Amino acid sequence: DALPISADNGKLTLYPNPNDGNAVVKYLLTDESKPGNIIVSDLIGKRIASYEVSGISGELDLNQVSLNAGVYVCTLIQGDKAISIQKFVKF
Repeated sequence: DALPISADNGKLTLYPNPNDGNAVVKYLLTDESKPGNIIVSDLIGKRIASYEVSGISGELDLNQVSLNAGVYVCTLIQGDKAISIQKFVKF
């Protein structure tokens, strides 16, 4: 099931893009009291990895070098809402 997308100013930035499977994900949550999750999925929605994050903001080192080359989606979720989405290319 698709999660609703919130407009609560959460933010997700992934760089470099494109990358070799190693990237840095910077995130900004909308509510410091609630943990969030960063989900990596393919374009058809298959979940590849999930990372729990907390605090109002932070960085996550993404290590997905085993992924096949292609386009993937990184989604920041807090509560039951997707608050930010970014596509990235793995070469």
